Amino acid sequence: MTGPHETLFTAALDQLPEGVVLIDRDDKIIYANRKAQGVRNVRSSDILGEDVRHCHPAKSAERVERALSYIRNTGDAVFTRMVMDSANEKTYENTYAGLVDGNGLHLGILLLTRDITEHLELERAKAAHMQALSDEVERLSRELHELFAASMVTLVRVLEAKDPYTKGHSERVSEMAEIMAQHMWGAIPETSELALAGRLHDIGKVAIRTEVLNKPGSLEDDEWVHVRTHPVVGERILSPIVRLSSVIDAIRHQHERFDGRGYPDNLTGNNIPEGARILATADAYDAMTSNRPYRRAFDPGRAAKEISANAGKQFDPKWAQLFMELFETGTIG
Repeated sequence: MTGPHETLFTAALDQLPEGVVLIDRDDKIIYANRKAQGVRNVRSSDILGEDVRHCHPAKSAERVERALSYIRNTGDAVFTRMVMDSANEKTYENTYAGLVDGNGLHLGILLLTRDITEHLELERAKAAHMQALSDEVERLSRELHELFAASMVTLVRVLEAKDPYTKGHSERVSEMAEIMAQHMWGAIPETSELALAGRLHDIGKVAIRTEVLNKPGSLEDDEWVHVRTHPVVGERILSPIVRLSSVIDAIRHQHERFDGRGYPDNLTGNNIPEGARILATADAYDAMTSNRPYRRAFDPGRAAKEISANAGKQFDPKWAQLFMELFETGTIG
């Protein structure tokens, strides 16, 4: 396309409210419209011909590589992810589409960026309005806040003091579980409750003997019995906060298995609370990718394969499939 047609085409793309970026089969940026340049605060001349990997921070390199590989291997894959820009207090929805020719050969990638900040703010305003309709919901909100402020820091510090290997574990599990829930449920109160359950899921380990938590070798049978009390202990610690039933249920049943071979109640399939099924997946992945007294950490790819291999056995296949999709596209893990 040349001459006036090219000018018309470029003008049309530049006036779109969405950012448009084209990446060729060699992963080099060949076009970015005006909106995309504004979103990323760059000039077209600075990024054209650049490898798309160089346009991401170093800490994201492994995830970006995973996403590129996923698109190349899947051909015409299309997936959407939310990205927060804390500097500009904006939230963007990025849609990635693999481009193929008539024979299905990979040509490149189309990236569309849409500013969804106002949409999310409207959703939050709607949620706030619904809460305002009920004094009881407001009271629960205050209780949740007071619980977090008054007991969370103390309890987690006690736990981490007993077992240094758990440092940061609960926050990572909470973050992964929340991302999974957001992609399946959206921004609803249950998503926030699940995030809280993730932060508190191992709180029952305050009752586990330090020498058992930090034991470098295999546990004896009686030590396993002792360790497996922690979900029930966590339930007892939190049970006075009666309004947190979904959080408590997720914590009690986090170690149930989809095939019924878990604990403490040997629940099966959908009889396990959904929050617990999500936590089980996130908890297992983070445990495998963290150092423990008895073994070194798995690399992320190996841990993800374990999640996939145990779908329908240890893990809910629906949530395991979502985890793998988010992992393969570089969203979590």
